[in-house]
Amino acid sequence: MQFFRSELGGACEALMKLQLSAGQPAGKPEELERVERLLGVAEGSPAVLEEEVCATKDVVEEEAPATNEETLTPKRSDSSELIEISETEFENVSSLVRGRVKRSEVNFTYRILWSHFKEKGNTKPLSRQDMHQMGLRVTGQTGLAKLNVLKQLKILKIARNGNVELL
Repeated sequence: MQFFRSELGGACEALMKLQLSAGQPAGKPEELERVERLLGVAEGSPAVLEEEVCATKDVVEEEAPATNEETLTPKRSDSSELIEISETEFENVSSLVRGRVKRSEVNFTYRILWSHFKEKGNTKPLSRQDMHQMGLRVTGQTGLAKLNVLKQLKILKIARNGNVELL
């Protein structure tokens, strides 16, 4: 967001200079004013814009809530029951990691792995072939995304050879 604000400020100044050199009135187009209001950028020098960006950054950092990921991970590892992944936890994972996978698919995979490791008491890491035999589809882009979401949430560990174990 800071990048866009600083770039928009620079673009506004360049547009004003271009309009003045072309002999056009120095008024701002309506669309530009709307974008400035949306981003909270006022007309001014880059130094003023930089101060505004820094002030806004401080406010945004103060307002940022603690993620559920940080609070639920210890509860999950200590719990004797399955705690499914919430919508907010799922949304906190980067879209690049999530890919096209759905939360319900991730929860299904988590449920099967939970049953294998916690309820049945198995400790040996599962290979991709073992997971496939259990009914999990963890190959391909979407299958790997399921495991990577669980890894990102610190629910499971993926070894270099692809073996998986619950944390």
